[in-house]
Amino acid sequence: MAPSVLPHHVGLRPTGADRGPLALRAQAEGKIGVLVPAENAAEAAVVAGLQVIPVQNLREAASFLEGTVRIAPVKVDLDRVFEPLAEDELDFAEVKGQESVKRALEIATTLAMEPELMLLDEPTQGMGHEDVDRVTQLIKKVSAGRTILMVEHNLNVVANLSDTITVLTRGQVLAEGNYAQLSKDERVKEAYLGAGHE
Repeated sequence: MAPSVLPHHVGLRPTGADRGPLALRAQAEGKIGVLVPAENAAEAAVVAGLQVIPVQNLREAASFLEGTVRIAPVKVDLDRVFEPLAEDELDFAEVKGQESVKRALEIATTLAMEPELMLLDEPTQGMGHEDVDRVTQLIKKVSAGRTILMVEHNLNVVANLSDTITVLTRGQVLAEGNYAQLSKDERVKEAYLGAGHE
């Protein structure tokens, strides 16, 4: 039940992770705005036509809803955020089944937060060759001026994107270097190709 301090038109209900991102759900339901944790506000603000109010804690959220605190909505320059995607002619109208479009959106919303470091966990997993190539090129574009730490098992992607590669086996560092060095390293070949690799 919503506390009595909230206006009658404000409903509180739990948000399940299975229902999708809050900002997208709010947009689909015709809401005009959402309150989100401040650290997630830039990412949520990528959703067009939605006011995103960043709050530090529940007390600040309640004060905003009571009208005792004013908080400006987060503004994101969508042209700047989506600029790396502009020349790829991706169809954002229906992302279902389009793995490269899903990854492009994930990367674009991350860029809205202007990170110096991006962590990518197998960004090309489950994709066909064309999608892998598109996402690889996008990652290459957005890597300018930032560090990208990526877990990836597709060796073509690793070869095309990596400056420095750290090879792990059983949770331990086996080798580190560039792709040319590591592709000749017998320990790496043994660990990933097995005994009869020649």
